[in-house]
Amino acid sequence: MNESTPLVRARALDGDAEDAQTADQHAVDRTARRTRASVRAPITLALSWVLLLVVAATYYHSDGFDSVKRATRTVKGVRVFDDDGDRLQSARVCESAFANVERVDDAHISVNVALASGLERIYERTREEATTCESAEATRDKVLCVNATEVWRCAERAGVLLPNKSIKDRYLIATVIKHAQESDVSKFAFVDGRAEVEGALAPTDQRALGVLIDSDKWNAVRLTYDATIAVSGADAAEDACPHQCRCKFSEGKLCELRSSECQLNEDSFFVLRHDAYGDVLKSLPHAVDGSSALKNVFPQWLVVPPFKSKTTATGVEATRPPALGLPLSCVEKDDAPTNATSP
Repeated sequence: MNESTPLVRARALDGDAEDAQTADQHAVDRTARRTRASVRAPITLALSWVLLLVVAATYYHSDGFDSVKRATRTVKGVRVFDDDGDRLQSARVCESAFANVERVDDAHISVNVALASGLERIYERTREEATTCESAEATRDKVLCVNATEVWRCAERAGVLLPNKSIKDRYLIATVIKHAQESDVSKFAFVDGRAEVEGALAPTDQRALGVLIDSDKWNAVRLTYDATIAVSGADAAEDACPHQCRCKFSEGKLCELRSSECQLNEDSFFVLRHDAYGDVLKSLPHAVDGSSALKNVFPQWLVVPPFKSKTTATGVEATRPPALGLPLSCVEKDDAPTNATSP
């Protein structure tokens, strides 16, 4: 018993020494791990940033960013999707949607372009669900009625989905332009029958419009437009003109815009020249929520003041005030027309 006591005591002492040594080793290991972590962290972070920059540079030089940018855009707070452009580019002529005039009305708005001898075609969008349209006798042979419903049915048969009213309306204008291109029509007028455009130009004004259309000084002439947005950005004075909307008066109520930046909406009655067909097709994906498809067309002329129009929706007539024209202060003072009454 007594002989074993020193041995037990020795083993106990050895165990204490081993425990102390183990604790020291753990402390050393912890210190080493903290040291390694403190060294590795900034290196790892730096390598991560380098890798990220390499990936970003590679992606930048590929079409990755472009594809994302094209996929969805925001135009004045409204999302514009890439498939809008794809649908509009796929617009094709649907012959069954175009028909000749069956009714003649000499008070029809088309009489205003009757004396424009170089005008080759007038496309009139029929009223909702209508298959025919009207024309003045003088323009009967130039008018083609455009059945919007049939245009959309043709698109559907071709597998083109038109999910809302906005894309449908823009698809129709794209179809009209494609028809003009394929028919070698170099100048055409577009009239939206739904807008029920009203008014008439005096014979001298009609002749002035004809002289302009027979020239190469224009790419678009707008007979209806709404300058509400443009004017809202001008000074508080009622007759103030937005600087980007100044125009040079010619004759016959015609005024040439000085800048292509004037924000004019509504495209229910206009004349278009072949040099602008491509520009309008490119603008159509962005022409949403009142933004005009003619915004990027230049040189552009206006009838001052614009023709009046009213809208019809879901079979119920919704009358609205006449489209707000540009203030007379926009017409250059030295050339201002003496009689600027509404058409």
